[in-house]
Amino acid sequence: MSDLDRPQHLQATNETKDSILSVTTEQEFAELIRKTAEGEISFQQFLSLTNQDVENITIMAHTLYEEDRLDEALVLIEGLIALNDKNSVYYNAAGAIFIRQEKYDEALAALNKAIELDPNNLDAYVNRGEVYLVTAHLEEAAADFEKAISMDPREENPSANRARQLVWGMYQLLRECEKEGFLDPDFEIDVNS
Repeated sequence: MSDLDRPQHLQATNETKDSILSVTTEQEFAELIRKTAEGEISFQQFLSLTNQDVENITIMAHTLYEEDRLDEALVLIEGLIALNDKNSVYYNAAGAIFIRQEKYDEALAALNKAIELDPNNLDAYVNRGEVYLVTAHLEEAAADFEKAISMDPREENPSANRARQLVWGMYQLLRECEKEGFLDPDFEIDVNS
């Protein structure tokens, strides 16, 4: 394809040749695809999206999530993951959407990936703890909540504070279960974290 065949908005705009909008020949396009495939440039760069464009997509996804338009929010989050599959925040957001959709296996997979990418993602631990809690994996839930709480010693993070509330609720429920004889006597939960 020559520049004459290429729409004006796809013609070369700079010397770097590091986005789809800047290539002028098929060889440059092939080189751009190679750079993207080998991780030399991101898919975001390939598409010529600015950081502000990505931020706007993130804000839009959050707004849709808040409006309970979960399928639409998930489409945007999946697009962000396609742009940057190394961003823990995007996987955490996908996990949060899956939780609200009650798709706990998908939520767990996304949250595990978020934690794998960033072991300090406090929000992902709280969200994964919630998945474990609603699926009756109480020891795993307690461990994730404890991890999140330990990451917030000043009690300033809203997610960690939610974890504290959930731990307290678990503690109260477990005390009641213990009274009724429904609890494994070896199970322990630390509410002083």
